[in-house]
Amino acid sequence: MASAQLNYYTALGIPSDASEEVIKKAYRQLAMKYHTDKNKGTGDIFNQITEAKNILLDPLLRKNHDKNLRINTTKAIRQRHGTNINISLKITVLDIASETIKHIITSRQTHCPDCAGTGCLSKALTLCSKCNGTGIDLIASVMGQKKLCSLCKGFGDFPENPNCRRCGGTGLIPENINRQLKISRDFQPNLIIHGSGNFPQGGNVPGDLLITLIMEKTGTFEIDGKNIRGLLKLSPAQSVLGDILFLDVFGTPVKVVVPAGIKHGDTIKEKAGVIKGSKKDLILKAYIDIPKRISEEEKKLYTQLLKLQKGFL
Repeated sequence: MASAQLNYYTALGIPSDASEEVIKKAYRQLAMKYHTDKNKGTGDIFNQITEAKNILLDPLLRKNHDKNLRINTTKAIRQRHGTNINISLKITVLDIASETIKHIITSRQTHCPDCAGTGCLSKALTLCSKCNGTGIDLIASVMGQKKLCSLCKGFGDFPENPNCRRCGGTGLIPENINRQLKISRDFQPNLIIHGSGNFPQGGNVPGDLLITLIMEKTGTFEIDGKNIRGLLKLSPAQSVLGDILFLDVFGTPVKVVVPAGIKHGDTIKEKAGVIKGSKKDLILKAYIDIPKRISEEEKKLYTQLLKLQKGFL
């Protein structure tokens, strides 16, 4: 029985409408080249072309082979994928905090409605006679190589008459699409909207829309990979005595215990979960804020502290 996976026309390097004479001639030429008496290690190829000749010279087996070939070709065409679209989108910390919904408007290639993506107003396609609809170079395939058919460029078929004026016979036209994207508090820089890329010529499976989020570094807190980072401004008194602070981080009140004796540049880490809706750690870097101007009362207190430290009291 003919195999549904093997294209016997490909094996012999002949078109699908080849006559009995053409089949025999192609077999003789290949048999002289790949017979095991002349070339060692070509047994598999020789067996393949012999099987192909026997199947194609039997009308009933050839008919069954052609039927299976059309089914497989149709499946391959249906699975053809389009290309992806890559875009970048700038966001702010406020977008993350408020879980903003962004509207993304971009252009892609889609099927022409006039010709249903065929490029032909009759919407009819003809299988490529050179590769028999496989899209693969037949001769190269016999040699174990995979190359696109030079006639159909790997599509496996042609529009009978690419006369659609709207798409110029390509089957594709540009269209604008509007997609919604919710910015999650669990910030991820690379996102995918499946099926929002370009449609392929002659196929019906679009690519994806790939979005790279670029964070604008503004405000108190920033997203850094798996962490949320920010500066924790402390007075000299807070750094010496410690303190308990309540911070507003992306709309979530976070209790932070500042240990006594914390130094400039030290970090305080809060485990993931303290920020509502986020799986990131909160890392705060201590910044001891030395005042440039102080009141008279503060000056007296600092003077008294300085004398105490020097042992004058």
